[in-house]
Amino acid sequence: MASDISGLTYFTFKFGLFLVAFLVVVAFLLYKFQNKILYIPVIQGLPKSQDQNQLGMQNPSQIGLDYEDINILTDDNVKLHGWIAKRPNPKNVPTVIYFHENAGNIGTRIVYMKEYNNQANCNVVLIAYRGYSNSEGEPTEDGLMIDAQAILMHVFSRTDIDTKKIYLHGRSLGGAVAIYSASLKLPVNFTLAGIIVENTFTSISDMVDVIFSKLKFLKGLVLRNYWPSIERIPKIKQPMLFIKSELDELVPPAHMQRLYQAATSVRFKKLHIIPDGDHNNSWTRDQNAYFNAIQNFFQGCDAY
Repeated sequence: MASDISGLTYFTFKFGLFLVAFLVVVAFLLYKFQNKILYIPVIQGLPKSQDQNQLGMQNPSQIGLDYEDINILTDDNVKLHGWIAKRPNPKNVPTVIYFHENAGNIGTRIVYMKEYNNQANCNVVLIAYRGYSNSEGEPTEDGLMIDAQAILMHVFSRTDIDTKKIYLHGRSLGGAVAIYSASLKLPVNFTLAGIIVENTFTSISDMVDVIFSKLKFLKGLVLRNYWPSIERIPKIKQPMLFIKSELDELVPPAHMQRLYQAATSVRFKKLHIIPDGDHNNSWTRDQNAYFNAIQNFFQGCDAY
């Protein structure tokens, strides 16, 4: 009997050591490769660079959209690339800086860019984050924040648009970038007209609870990407439009609701709900309703 107990104790001890070692390895890998897990410049079936996409997804002119290339050098000497699509009267319409989603190259957003430009009657700026598409570097949270600042400085310095009508629009990861950008203390003459966030998360920590729920007890040790939008959003004073898809399969819609409720300092806010919308393509469900909501938001900001 004693030997049986001794054997069980030894087995339990060995198993405990194995479990601890396993968790240490998992924690190390999650910490070391976290950026590669979180940021996804390349998705299956598509190249990193939009130049290697199929025709129609390489640049906006291939689907009849007039555009200009934009090349920006960040404060840490990373070259970013993207596009601006302007209206025929670019100084008389709003300009939207679209902070894109996580996965894939910017060529996958060309159709959206064209419809945004046409249906919302605005100039659209789309710049790839570092490590995405034709932009240099490797994506990190600090790096994307530097990118956002460089993009803002570039757009506000342009003389071919009305810099008093610059809006931010971010979807998913881009929503976190937009909220960060709007919470910055910008130069006095750099005033954002409004911010649009769509299907974005409250924080990376909260998303770990959703996607890696069984490993959430490790996040205090390994997490080095935060994007704490729920903490930043109360600092924003500009008008905000929240676009929430009720059937979002990636970010729980409750995250958007929490962000909406946390926007307590904004001059005014609106919530546009898409009942049958998913994470990325909700704008295709009812394009008229989607872009009308954005245009109405522009008009509300003008009138406020």
